[in-house]
Amino acid sequence: MSEHPVVRINDLSKKFNRDLKRSFTSGIRTLLGAAFREDPSQLKAGEFWALKNIDLELKKGESLGLVGVNGSGKTTLLRLIAGVINPTSGTIETRGKIAPMLALGAGFEPSLSGSQNIYLNMSLLGMTTDEIRARYDEVIDFAEIGESIDAPLGTYSTGMRMRLGFACAVHTDPQLLIVDEVLAVGDANFRVKCRNKINDIRKGGASLILVSHSRLSIEYLTDRAIYLRKGQVLAEGDSKSVLDVYEIDQAKATAEKLSGRNKAKASTTSVDTGKKITIDHVRLLDKAGYEIDEIFPGEDLTVEVTVTAFEDVDECALNIMFKPVVEPMVYHPSSTRDELGWVQITRGTHIMRMKFDPVIFLPGLYSIRVNISQGSLMDILSQVEEGSVRILRPEGKIIRSQFIPPLRIDLAGLAVTALDAEDMDFEGAEDL
Repeated sequence: MSEHPVVRINDLSKKFNRDLKRSFTSGIRTLLGAAFREDPSQLKAGEFWALKNIDLELKKGESLGLVGVNGSGKTTLLRLIAGVINPTSGTIETRGKIAPMLALGAGFEPSLSGSQNIYLNMSLLGMTTDEIRARYDEVIDFAEIGESIDAPLGTYSTGMRMRLGFACAVHTDPQLLIVDEVLAVGDANFRVKCRNKINDIRKGGASLILVSHSRLSIEYLTDRAIYLRKGQVLAEGDSKSVLDVYEIDQAKATAEKLSGRNKAKASTTSVDTGKKITIDHVRLLDKAGYEIDEIFPGEDLTVEVTVTAFEDVDECALNIMFKPVVEPMVYHPSSTRDELGWVQITRGTHIMRMKFDPVIFLPGLYSIRVNISQGSLMDILSQVEEGSVRILRPEGKIIRSQFIPPLRIDLAGLAVTALDAEDMDFEGAEDL
């Protein structure tokens, strides 16, 4: 006899109304649909499908990742499984205790102490008073609240409340963990402890549903994944294959967006708009000088940027941003920050090159943005978003870290002046 799944979803749909007043009345009418002769499959004014015709089954011990852009329905699906909201149509069956890590600290009462909130929160998660009492010391030790446990929760910092919420959730002996981007709780040591605790729970046979924008988290923590787009399942399968589909889809969307921008700019010249500098062309080259759109870690990559200056411009910097499609991090080297000083770009056309020898980015698809900035406040003189590059995964290699690659920068023989000490701090300008 086959084991019952932890989660079984059949033909699940959920709709919302964008108007708050209509949303309330729509909910009442849906609950009393028979009396109002409402058809839940039809959309009324202001309504939209957050999820449509979802089928899903999760067995004991399995782990599932959900990927998709913001607004694709991932969190709505988690809230439905956790029982926070009801579906418009379809069925959801769950077995065992669920630990929903959606909004850590939800259900806490600020006027009560941390100790009292432990009992309140864990009782809402389905534990009896005796069960909470038995786990009480473990929760306090894990949350690292210390003497503040008897202080009113309203005096806690956001991080303290999130740590306490996480500690309550993971000490309920759950059969299903529902995690929505909460693995960044606290400092680095506490995040390691959170991951280890989740792994310990999973080793005990618990299942996991994870929403994350981190490719590494999805790929290493889940067995399979679902790609949601506009509330519908676009791809389902092993995590790596689904992530690849998601990346390719996002690359196409980015290319279409860039194409639209380029068409809009096609009839406008730099002289017309009064620009000092334009970026005319960007090419990605391998070690032999051939143009490429994918490369393995360990190989050499050159980003070649052709710029035209309509006058002499001082205190310039060449900046290139690599933004992974499914990672919440960005790497962007700069000619000014990476060992060199300000660039004086003289009137005329110049070919600059930024060389990565070798590339040691994480595997994945990266969109590329290039700009020329001026001064320590990084005034953008010209900027383009120029396609993408895929960093391929070497066979047999497991890559778990992020590295800053070594660089060699060729500024076409243009003059460079040293930076002043006050110009060295670029912490406030991490995103181009």
